[in-house]
Amino acid sequence: EGTIWTQFDQTRGLLKFVNQQSPGACIDGAQYVCVVGNATRGNVGSPSSLEALESTVAFVSYLPLCGNGNSDGDGIVPIETGLL
Repeated sequence: EGTIWTQFDQTRGLLKFVNQQSPGACIDGAQYVCVVGNATRGNVGSPSSLEALESTVAFVSYLPLCGNGNSDGDGIVPIETGLL
């Protein structure tokens, strides 16, 4: 939070909601399972094909979440922010 990139929330408010409802998200005795995908690498290029457009959308999504638009992820959430 506090950066220009937080205004580009591709999660449509879900990230803010989760952070508000579960700050810290650590409960003693709870077991957690993380599920992440790596189908799309973020990249900025000319959207001349569906794959190029998909990677550009991923880049815009990943950048505010982890600070690196060139990450791998599911197209919305980069792997490094999807893991506890």
